Amino acid sequence: MAGVAYIGIDLNTPYAGFNREAFVDLPKGTGARQMAAMLQNAGVIRHSWTFLIARALRRGATLQAGEYRFAQPASVLEIFDRVRRGDVFYYELVVPEGKNMFDIAAAAERLGVFSAEQFLEAARNPAPSAISTRKRPPWRATCSPILTA
Repeated sequence: MAGVAYIGIDLNTPYAGFNREAFVDLPKGTGARQMAAMLQNAGVIRHSWTFLIARALRRGATLQAGEYRFAQPASVLEIFDRVRRGDVFYYELVVPEGKNMFDIAAAAERLGVFSAEQFLEAARNPAPSAISTRKRPPWRATCSPILTA
């Protein structure tokens, strides 16, 4: 009975074994056991086996691939639910109509996605290898027209 109580506490107690934030990239095709190990190695969960218990409790759940950002303590059940929902991290860059590539470059740099210089290089040379975001979370850009009366 004490073991069951310990598991219940461990599943519900927030934990953070990282300093400021942790990014964990869960590639497509990653199994629950490997996800659990990756989350434990990043300091997001204390024990990989608790993630596997959460998985056993929610057998029908589909775990989603993606890059996840963890910035505050969370319980194993909260972490599991984020991965189930596919609550991945991304930057959103809104570009108002009329902005040029230099304005966009400055905005991307303010977000910390990459430097303005890297953006301008990629804008001038749109080859896939022109800019690398491999070490950065995905970002989404939207263009929104400014309506005037």
